[in-house]
Amino acid sequence: MLDWSAKNIVSVALENSVYLWNAQTSQASKLYQIEEINQIVTSLSSNFFGNLMAVGDSTGEIKLFDI
Repeated sequence: MLDWSAKNIVSVALENSVYLWNAQTSQASKLYQIEEINQIVTSLSSNFFGNLMAVGDSTGEIKLFDI
């Protein structure tokens, strides 16, 4: 999964983790990792302004992050 925010930050979900890459600074970081076994990230989306990221998992839970 991939999301490109209005603040030029690319978010990538790989199995149970979400990574952020800032296109202006070329810096990458891990935003979130699911610790429970057999759960994966199923959705991600930034808001209109690019300062919030919603991450959904395979249990239906949604977490909101201030990025």
